[in-house]
Amino acid sequence: VITFCARDWAAPTTAAPVAPAVAARAVAGDKAARRALYDAVAGPVFALVLRIVRERATAEDLFQDVLEQMYRQLPAWRDEAPFGFWVRQIAMRRCLMHLRSPWQRVRQAMSDLLPEADRPPPGCRCRS
Repeated sequence: VITFCARDWAAPTTAAPVAPAVAARAVAGDKAARRALYDAVAGPVFALVLRIVRERATAEDLFQDVLEQMYRQLPAWRDEAPFGFWVRQIAMRRCLMHLRSPWQRVRQAMSDLLPEADRPPPGCRCRS
């Protein structure tokens, strides 16, 4: 289970470099190496996801998905491209899948029909 912290989201917009040895240790199950990978990409990747979906709650869910996919696909990462770039590509693909989903299209169409006063605030999880 990965917990989120506000300091993680206030990080700079570029990911810190990651040594291939750290990634190899993370693949082997080293928790400290996994935390180092998280620390290297959490801020910039969450900022990217939030910028794309524009709702904090949705961004948190998608960010969690991106992290799970990053750890699952970690053995496939090659040091040909920077680690942060690789993770941002995972995040972009996940966000685009979310935005293209049929549910998002229906939700957007319905929100266009609602008068502005009847719309829930962005990020609201209410069931009205």
